[in-house]
Amino acid sequence: MKKIFVLTIGKTHFNEIDSICNIFKKRIESFYKINEIYIKESNEKNLEKDILEKLESINKTKIRIGDFNKLDNLLCFSEEGNSLTSQEFSNLIIDNMLCDFDHIIFMIGNRDGIPSNIKKISKYIISFSKLTFGHQIFKIMVYEQIYRSICLKKNIKYAY
Repeated sequence: MKKIFVLTIGKTHFNEIDSICNIFKKRIESFYKINEIYIKESNEKNLEKDILEKLESINKTKIRIGDFNKLDNLLCFSEEGNSLTSQEFSNLIIDNMLCDFDHIIFMIGNRDGIPSNIKKISKYIISFSKLTFGHQIFKIMVYEQIYRSICLKKNIKYAY
């Protein structure tokens, strides 16, 4: 079964946020294995190192900042990224990324975003809006859009 990893910087502070995310995770698990990994908040240099270690562990390969190769299975969310419709997002993750790889990785930053060197190694940087969202609320939006993407591709009626 294909896998989806969601890396988040920092833990959720509200059980209600996790409860809503868990509803979507259970729905997603009918189609893909999903795993959320928390990365402890720290200064940017340590945070970058911790993120790289997680990415290397998931991808089972050494990653060096400064290489010309980008991680084709890594999608970072950032307000300076490309805006997509839900259909375009679905096409990207289901038709492209999950067809080409046995797993994909979504990266959600904290209040300071995602370290710039991590964004540099990501092939995809996506923005959901020009608005800034709290990372805890944004996490719900990511899970909802992943599930919506599946529904679009599988012709499942979606109403939530």
